[in-house]
Amino acid sequence: MLEFAVLLVLGIVGIGLLIGGLIVLPLMLVGGVLKLLVFLIALPFRLIGALFGAIAGVTGALFGGIAALGSVLLALVLTIGAVLFLPLLPIFALFGLIWLFSRSSRRARA
Repeated sequence: MLEFAVLLVLGIVGIGLLIGGLIVLPLMLVGGVLKLLVFLIALPFRLIGALFGAIAGVTGALFGGIAALGSVLLALVLTIGAVLFLPLLPIFALFGLIWLFSRSSRRARA
């Protein structure tokens, strides 16, 4: 009697799985086909986006390198200019004071 009950339960579960499989399996196939369809529709846009991303990356790297090189060169030129200008600063200050005194000693024109 126990074996009959076990066979009955297993039979009911098996029939339920078969019926469920008949419903779920086509739904899974339809879902897979729809996912594939959406992927194929979106694929050209993804490729265009990847192309634009690559172009933007190369352009950004190129202009970033140019900007870095330009800033290094500007810093080098300013450093050289400062090194050359600093020893001449007292001479420029002396000439500036002489120019101010000579300008202030002139009479104002009417």
